[in-house]
Amino acid sequence: MPRPNACWTFAAVPVLALLSSTAQAQSQAGFPPVQGPSAVAPPQGQPYSAQPRDPQVYPQGYVPAQPYSQELGPFQRRPMVDEAPLDRPGYVRHSRKAGRHLHDGFYLRLSGGVGFGGFSASTEPFQFYVEGQGGDQVDDFDGSGGGFAYGTQIAVGGALRPGAVLALAFNTLTVPQLTLTHPAREFGNYEYRISQVAGVGPLFDFFPDPSAGLHVSGGLSVVGLVIGQADTDDGARARGHTALGWGFNLGIAYEWWVGEEWSLGLQARLDYTHGSGSDARDNDWSHSLWAPTVGLGLTYN
Repeated sequence: MPRPNACWTFAAVPVLALLSSTAQAQSQAGFPPVQGPSAVAPPQGQPYSAQPRDPQVYPQGYVPAQPYSQELGPFQRRPMVDEAPLDRPGYVRHSRKAGRHLHDGFYLRLSGGVGFGGFSASTEPFQFYVEGQGGDQVDDFDGSGGGFAYGTQIAVGGALRPGAVLALAFNTLTVPQLTLTHPAREFGNYEYRISQVAGVGPLFDFFPDPSAGLHVSGGLSVVGLVIGQADTDDGARARGHTALGWGFNLGIAYEWWVGEEWSLGLQARLDYTHGSGSDARDNDWSHSLWAPTVGLGLTYN
């Protein structure tokens, strides 16, 4: 019986021959030989690089076939992209264009409407001049009336936050013709020529839902009134004059988006002004003018 160490020697010969032939075949195919401890694989989770960090990792002149290797293991989210818990899928949020269909940023509003204008005029005493008779006066002139009116508004400003807008508004109100019935007991009706009001002041416009069309507004203004001449068939003419005063306006509107930033809709507005001034006959007039109107509004915001 042969000895055990001799048996292992005879059995190892074909194994060593097989390993030698395999190494030679790998060398001819271009595979790098094992370099011992210096041939360290990249750390787990790190990609292979076409330019190895450590020159001893790969032999001189060896470049891996692909610049990156596939990393197997649990799904990993990229940092700062999604903070969702790991037990549910992550999604990257794609926000819509900034400000699109949202009332924020720069604000421009153009509006106009038609309605009824109520007007009052008073002075004590009422001094007048009648051609051929000279100057005279009566105790007072105090009357009210009304007629067709139309108003406009231009406002420019910006949103303090989405849905809350502070702007500077320029308002006008025009009454082409109005009638006062017997403002002076001694005379008949007075027909006024065109009268106008212009005011400027701050405006606050509020959208309960910044992405929807409903909004309410309110503003104050310093106003100037241009009162037209008033003629009567029985009595003395009331001269045209100017007056200064104050006013306010309230509005409610609903608009529909017609663009990314533009909206168009319907509005209702109430304007009130009060002012005083003197005419060429030294009559000290006091006037008030109020007008509810309905119309259209165009807003960029």
